Amino acid sequence: MSLNPFETRASFENPSTTLGQAAASLIRALGGGDTWAGNPVSAHTALQLSAIWGCVRVLSETLAQVPFGVIQKIKPRGREAAVDHWLFPVLADQPNAEQDSFLWREQSMRHLAVWGNSYSRMVPTPDGPLRRRSGRNS
Repeated sequence: MSLNPFETRASFENPSTTLGQAAASLIRALGGGDTWAGNPVSAHTALQLSAIWGCVRVLSETLAQVPFGVIQKIKPRGREAAVDHWLFPVLADQPNAEQDSFLWREQSMRHLAVWGNSYSRMVPTPDGPLRRRSGRNS
């Protein structure tokens, strides 16, 4: 076995590789890494800055104020709220048992701003088209 100090291995099983070096290699392989300032930035570390948290809060609270519902087209031109649609009360009033519509929209926008996506699960039941939504980030 060669004891070359300049030998590089692509494997994390290399006994001379520390866990810190392995983690840094994995972060670089996944497209992350140090920033210009030399510190790694993630959603968790970014939200510890009051400026970032403030921007996310302004975005999420402002967009949560926008009315949300189901719209239907009216011929020849125009549209109106489809209050008789089965999805209207779910989206406009209470998407799930834990949140009203404002809190659900605020949470969804916060997830979108921080992680780049937001998902809500719609669960069908035998009683109707769906049970109240469960807002979870995936």
